[in-house]
Amino acid sequence: MATSNAIRKPRRSQALVEIKGKQAFTTSIAIAEGCELSHASVIKTIRKHQSHFEAFAPLRFQIQVEKRAHGGGSPTEYAVLTEDQATFAITLFRNNEIVIGFKVALVKAFRKAITELERVRYQQLELDWKAQRSTGKTTRRELSSVIRQFVNYAKAQGSQHAERYYAIITRMEYRALFPTEKVDAGLRDRLTAAQIARLTSAEVIAEKALLDGMNERLPYYSIYPLAKTRVEQFAVMLPKPLH
Repeated sequence: MATSNAIRKPRRSQALVEIKGKQAFTTSIAIAEGCELSHASVIKTIRKHQSHFEAFAPLRFQIQVEKRAHGGGSPTEYAVLTEDQATFAITLFRNNEIVIGFKVALVKAFRKAITELERVRYQQLELDWKAQRSTGKTTRRELSSVIRQFVNYAKAQGSQHAERYYAIITRMEYRALFPTEKVDAGLRDRLTAAQIARLTSAEVIAEKALLDGMNERLPYYSIYPLAKTRVEQFAVMLPKPLH
């Protein structure tokens, strides 16, 4: 049976390169998956050459708990690698069709991530972006104050998990307005001025819906759906796409 010389695209269960704060990084888990190696062997190799990795930057290790279908999970220690560290890491593995394909994908993924970081950095220098971000912060504080009122309102009606509404309402807004964006702590700083303006409008809508529901003395469990419906209706009316 003939074999193909084409570069195979590696399969991964997580993003190959991620952005956190102002840095792009990958992990030993992503490298193991991409090269189709056991993670134990990859982390062992990194540990063996740790001093060389730290010539680029301090080597960071974190713990990931893999969830099981019936609850619980086993912790896995993994390494967090900068672009230079990841580039060095892949020189330590013997080339084959899979590893070469992964190396190509890794280089492209870092280039894409770094380009995005540059876009965000220059965007944040724009006066319009700064103004929209400032307005957005004020609106978010006002919404947070209303959510606090709503949390107390829900608790008074017997809710045992009312504190979750801070995160639930935030995720709802993001999913309605930016369904393709990764939701994390840095999302607001990556949004464009126009996107921040849309988010600010959505938060005003959510705030009013919560206040309307409480003023009408509705059951707490019917107020969040009211806010969700209004925000989603607003999102549907917006022109698309927005870049």
